[in-house]
Amino acid sequence: MELKKILITAPVHQKANIFIEYLNSLKNLIIPKGYIIKKYFYLHNCSDLISFLQPDEYEEFNDDSKYEFFNHNFEINNYKALQYMRSAALEKARKENFDYVFSVDSDILLHPKCLQFLLEDNKDIVGMINWFSSNTDKNIVLPNCYDMDYWKWWENNSILYTKGIYERGIISATVLLGKRIIENEKINYYALDNIECSQWEDYALSLKAHILIPDLTMYIDTRLPSRHLYKEKDYERWMMEKKEYE
Repeated sequence: MELKKILITAPVHQKANIFIEYLNSLKNLIIPKGYIIKKYFYLHNCSDLISFLQPDEYEEFNDDSKYEFFNHNFEINNYKALQYMRSAALEKARKENFDYVFSVDSDILLHPKCLQFLLEDNKDIVGMINWFSSNTDKNIVLPNCYDMDYWKWWENNSILYTKGIYERGIISATVLLGKRIIENEKINYYALDNIECSQWEDYALSLKAHILIPDLTMYIDTRLPSRHLYKEKDYERWMMEKKEYE
């Protein structure tokens, strides 16, 4: 039986302590029988992380972009860099005949069965839910999936707290892309000049996929929520709680 290939990838600009937790999370993933994984990361202005990876697991991408950790205040160069790195990963998957691209942001910690569940969902695009606190209101938590442009949700998000899979228009952070996405050379993460919200690279990919694949299946899975180390307090809480998961 020929093994199906999964490329696990992310653009990375991260603190070393969080990157260590991230890599441990990927190491603990259960890989279903019949699949093989390859990890490949794009290190964005963070050569200090090279020591945590094998030579065939990364390439460097350096420019003059600057980040503010844990607040997602991005400059235009940040968006362009993300568009390039994610598109490069998708193109790598095309050239090397991968069956799936599993894009996992470098501040996400996965349940060991996450990949298994997403593969079983059998969708063109499927993500695992995570929740993060709003930058504007600390009492509001938001999901990593949206229904329309500019972070619009249905009026009631509470259904996402019920375990299941739900159709959504845009998914980010933890996303499994299937073969139909990989094979379509017109699908990438680059912004559309006349659609402002497409500067967010996951919006751009979702828009193109919906247009180019009319019967596209795009869903969010809420059965095994991921941990998102979105802010410093999220990392601190994880370090206090993680022994419960070991």
